[in-house]
Amino acid sequence: MAILILCDPHYFNSPWCDNKIRGIQDEIARRRDKKAKVYTDLQAFESAAAKLDHNSTVIILYDNISYAQGIAPMMARLAIHPIITYTATEVHAPFYHSTVSTDIESSIRCIVDYLKTCGKTRIANVGINVNSWSDVTRAEIFSRYVTDSKRRVFYAMGDMQDCFLDFLAVRDEFDAVLCPNDHLAISLIEFLKKHDAYVPSLFVISHGDTAMARLYDKGITSITVDHYMVGKSAAEMHYNRLKYGWTSATVLLDNELKIRGSTGNIPYRQSTTPPVASGTLPCSEQTLYRIPTGTLGTIERLLTNSDLAELKLLYCLLAGYSAEKTGEYCFLSTEAVKYRTRKICKALGGKRKVEVSSILGKYISKENLLAVIEEFEGAKERLFH
Repeated sequence: MAILILCDPHYFNSPWCDNKIRGIQDEIARRRDKKAKVYTDLQAFESAAAKLDHNSTVIILYDNISYAQGIAPMMARLAIHPIITYTATEVHAPFYHSTVSTDIESSIRCIVDYLKTCGKTRIANVGINVNSWSDVTRAEIFSRYVTDSKRRVFYAMGDMQDCFLDFLAVRDEFDAVLCPNDHLAISLIEFLKKHDAYVPSLFVISHGDTAMARLYDKGITSITVDHYMVGKSAAEMHYNRLKYGWTSATVLLDNELKIRGSTGNIPYRQSTTPPVASGTLPCSEQTLYRIPTGTLGTIERLLTNSDLAELKLLYCLLAGYSAEKTGEYCFLSTEAVKYRTRKICKALGGKRKVEVSSILGKYISKENLLAVIEEFEGAKERLFH
């Protein structure tokens, strides 16, 4: 028996995919099993999978339903059991499978109810990527929970700046914004600040609860989309299937609202009349997924791949410490500090140390980072999933 990981090349190397793979591998390691091999090439995967029996599992990572449809004939030929991981309300892949997903509908309902208890009822859904199945699904559910007169969805048909400009033109009509992920929420706030159009009374909420959501400015209020737990649960499903002998299963992971400064740190007290969905959910257009790119995506990957010692090094960069002072703080030699700093600079596009410090300082509060470091002092695992 074995676990293989098959990943859509368009999704591979995104921060979300990285975290799912880490969750899978950590659960496998916890059980003292061999690590799963990751495939993006279908031919190489099929060649390896054809040698395995029904006790083996393939965990499929993607964000585009057409990818699952495209691999359906191959899945029908193989004996191994497919587990798909997906961010949607329902998944209808055209082959027999198990599923691990997050509960999007409950997260949208929670967000809308929270904003209602904060007195925010005019909500804009900004930055929906028409090429992302997850984004479109969230937008459709959002449209069922917020009445027509008090909502508007801003799609990113081309450049995201154009989408932000469209919102800027009618910004005064709304008292809250929902973004499909934390990086977009941060980008939107930075965009509005640049145009002198951001005020704290405009509440901003996003999906993800990423490292950046915790470290940016006063923090981004976010509903958890724990990709790490999705991956971990998929690996657990493989072992439970072997232990209990069932043929297929569905796991739906709960979400949690993490309240921070972008909504004034106002606590959530569930209303006595929670929002109710209206109408039926329309079908989504099957389109391609674009992985997160740009500075925010790069910093996110840097953070999620960093252990406590590396986060301390990032703090020293933000604080402007010399190599010698950094070495004292991180218990590293000066040469080791310089080597690791060069690696960070390379990860952020080969820029100089002063440029990297400036880039990190724009999006990461050193006070927030220090709080994380102090909270998890002595931890051996990575702190951000």
